[in-house]
Amino acid sequence: MSSSPSLRSPSVAVSVSAFMVYAKTTQRVPVIVHFPSHWSKDKPIVLEVGEARSSLFITDITTPEGRVTRK
Repeated sequence: MSSSPSLRSPSVAVSVSAFMVYAKTTQRVPVIVHFPSHWSKDKPIVLEVGEARSSLFITDITTPEGRVTRK
């Protein structure tokens, strides 16, 4: 996973390139997640998968417990 400042829009602070895995398969698909400047729960993040773009709201971020990661 890598992160870099976005050159696409001044309202985007950070873009993260990663992979997601479809449920019930092992197919890895490249995705880009764009976090807006001054992000908070009331602002959507933008998820790009190929040519598709979706705006998503993060409603809850859990605290890590032991070796269990955040969700």
